[in-house]
Amino acid sequence: MRVLLRIFLCIFTTGVFLYSFIDSQNKLTRLRLQIPVLAKDIREIKEVNTQLKYEIELFESPQHLLELARNAEYSHLKQPLLKEIITLPQGVALEITSEEKQKVAKGRPRLNLPIGAKQP
Repeated sequence: MRVLLRIFLCIFTTGVFLYSFIDSQNKLTRLRLQIPVLAKDIREIKEVNTQLKYEIELFESPQHLLELARNAEYSHLKQPLLKEIITLPQGVALEITSEEKQKVAKGRPRLNLPIGAKQP
């Protein structure tokens, strides 16, 4: 009777180990099957990015910007004159203290400068 119990226990344990091994192999196979699908998605995204970069370059090209400037929709815009452009030497903004900034901010209205930088 004990021998049969041991044999049954060995067969059961071997079955559990085989089941866990096959289950892990199935998970690995599912992941391997997803690789080509994901690689295709990545390739498509890269192609779309390349196309969008090309469209951005076309839009920002000087010829296109000059054509836009000629449109009636943008006729109110003008090129700033050199005397209208304010330039600061490098590091000057770091030398101003917070109290001086508040005094300057109160004294002048806030102006949006056409320098292409984002304002806080």
